[in-house]
Amino acid sequence: MTGDNYRLNMTKFMEWYNMSEDGTFSMDLMAKRAAIRFQESKLENPNFYYGPITGLIARNAGYIFPGRFFRNYSVEHPEGVLSKLTAILLTN
Repeated sequence: MTGDNYRLNMTKFMEWYNMSEDGTFSMDLMAKRAAIRFQESKLENPNFYYGPITGLIARNAGYIFPGRFFRNYSVEHPEGVLSKLTAILLTN
């Protein structure tokens, strides 16, 4: 926890970034990261709350949205691909 909602936690970002072995982030990898963060949040945050809107909808949208919206849709990847380069560009 950084104490605010706007500062990037580079430790958490790099944990996610380093999960990709082939340089891309599939939806399966995004789901795996969401599961890891869910467990970490329960263990680290005594005020953890997973409500019907805040947990089920908003939290999951935070993983689905970048995993789908920020993909590079091209002739080579018509289904889209989210790469490490794209992830770095989004943090700057």
